[in-house]
Amino acid sequence: MIDVSKSIHPKTGEPVLCRIITIISIVIILVPSNGSSNTVWESASSQDFNRIGYSTTECIINNTNSDGYIELEKIGRWFEVTTQPQPPNREGFGMSPISDNELLIYGGSAGQLDFLTDTWVFNYSANLWFEQKPSNHPPPRSGFGMSRMGNDDRIVIFGGSDGKNSIIYNDTWIYDMSENNWYNVTTEFGPSGRYDTAIAPIFGTNQILLFGGMQSYPNYMQDTWIFNGDNYTWLEIIPKHKPEARCSHAMSMTYGQNKVVLFGGNHGEPKNDTWIYNSSDQDWKMGQHSTSPAFRDHPMMAPLDNDTILLFGGIERANEYDYGDT
Repeated sequence: MIDVSKSIHPKTGEPVLCRIITIISIVIILVPSNGSSNTVWESASSQDFNRIGYSTTECIINNTNSDGYIELEKIGRWFEVTTQPQPPNREGFGMSPISDNELLIYGGSAGQLDFLTDTWVFNYSANLWFEQKPSNHPPPRSGFGMSRMGNDDRIVIFGGSDGKNSIIYNDTWIYDMSENNWYNVTTEFGPSGRYDTAIAPIFGTNQILLFGGMQSYPNYMQDTWIFNGDNYTWLEIIPKHKPEARCSHAMSMTYGQNKVVLFGGNHGEPKNDTWIYNSSDQDWKMGQHSTSPAFRDHPMMAPLDNDTILLFGGIERANEYDYGDT
């Protein structure tokens, strides 16, 4: 899942426009170890990659072995898709896979007071965008949580904000690809309204995990919720341990495990801690690692094979620095 957010400065309360970052310079990989809260952030520079014959622009991480070395697979380079039509420029939108061959984006902001409601699907095989034009859709918003529902062709979104009308949403919507329509499945009991929250699927289930977000400055949230995609209900989890309240963090599932990894975010200052939620015991554990990505909020994370997670970018607002590391 990818959410490039428009948010509020944690100290001044003023709107902050976040830019999409496109430069890759460092590779950092998180490998959750089985049966433990310990984690290992593996870092390698482009010089390290060149020793085994490939540059960073030509490789992806294939797997990590027990000694912690990174194996790479040569796959080619980035290329720009210029075919038309394409979605208009935006930020603060949601983006997620919806099938093995397609991804979906929804909403966001085309400017400080221009909030969008369009739905687009990109087909990998055809390298084409298709505007879906469903008959129903959520109200305009940015800074919401968005995630695929298990292996279904359904997408869940929760929360977000409409800065033009000063609305903080607490609604839940599902997009059904087979019916090309959005459905409001909001129930009376569920998370309170918030923006810059994060949600992620729990592998092998139709459940979505939500943590934190911003209700209104400086009300950072610290609650944990599970959305059940089978009956469209929310359940609040009361774990023994949990991350500090925050917004603008990243979360990702781990393939083959019922765990979700959380990194970074902001609680007045950017953070660089790692937490792992285990759905078996419904508890959070703080990851223990000797190396870590720098302090940041608004990073992006996505699962790779072999219980490995890819992290990219983020913002360090105090120094107005945009990260381009991976």
